Amino acid sequence: MIRDRLTYGRRVPWQTGKRELKRGRDITWTLRAMPAPEWVVEQWPGSTTIIALRSHGSRGCRPTNQTPYCATGLRTGAKALPRPADRH
Repeated sequence: MIRDRLTYGRRVPWQTGKRELKRGRDITWTLRAMPAPEWVVEQWPGSTTIIALRSHGSRGCRPTNQTPYCATGLRTGAKALPRPADRH
């Protein structure tokens, strides 16, 4: 359900991207986030934001295309959200 909220043409209030070109990697990261809906907060108390972190491109000669989804209790603004993702 979180994936559906952050995919399929819905308006997502926080979105940012970054391209990584180093050590044989050419990966584009796209972070999409929005306030957690009430049903997420009920399932996971303390959750404030739902996030999708898509990475696509290549690592060496291998293509990669992954999108993990999560709920977080991180209380921050849209500009600060990508910082933890940089360490991914």
